[in-house]
Amino acid sequence: AARSGKKWFPYNKGGEFRRWYGNNDCVINWQRDGYEILHPNEGETRSFQNVQENTRFVPHVTWSKVSSGSIAFRYKPQGHLYDMAGASMFASEDVLNYVQGVLSSKIIDKVSSLISPTLNFEPGQIGSYPIIQSPQHRDEVIRLVEENRELSKTDWDSFETSWDFEQHPLLPHGDETKLADTYSAWEREASDRWNQLKANEERLNEIFIEVY
Repeated sequence: AARSGKKWFPYNKGGEFRRWYGNNDCVINWQRDGYEILHPNEGETRSFQNVQENTRFVPHVTWSKVSSGSIAFRYKPQGHLYDMAGASMFASEDVLNYVQGVLSSKIIDKVSSLISPTLNFEPGQIGSYPIIQSPQHRDEVIRLVEENRELSKTDWDSFETSWDFEQHPLLPHGDETKLADTYSAWEREASDRWNQLKANEERLNEIFIEVY
């Protein structure tokens, strides 16, 4: 980050309920290793609370500390900073994949309703959730989680507000002769993506109901 000479970097602050990937909305001034943030002028205050230097910019799984309903866990690839509103967990990629699969299951959804009944999901509470390793299902869980992330990313990037937006989702279907046909083709694609995501989530629930 320092060598790049850049000023603005992705900043994870939680956001609305969304599983797997997304809520990439905010940036933070981290020029010169965040000098202006970490060294405010006299009388100024800063709310930045990223206290662990070795976790800056590394891949992680995050959730919104405060929610109006169930908790949702999202993957953040390399390059993001975070704060306490976007609380985060760190591990190797394979472990992050597996743990995100567990945490996104109906089992943990039930656990979270017992441990965090006020819908304020503190890191200590998340850290107390029972994670059971299943060597038998590990590879399948990782595959399903990676596919769900990609499906969710495709959906997120179809909106112009995404940093990775490339073209309007109707354009790949522009070979249709009528606008209505173009829309129908896109609608089928979006429906197929949603159905696949739901099927993958149902399979993850089946796996962890069996494991637990």
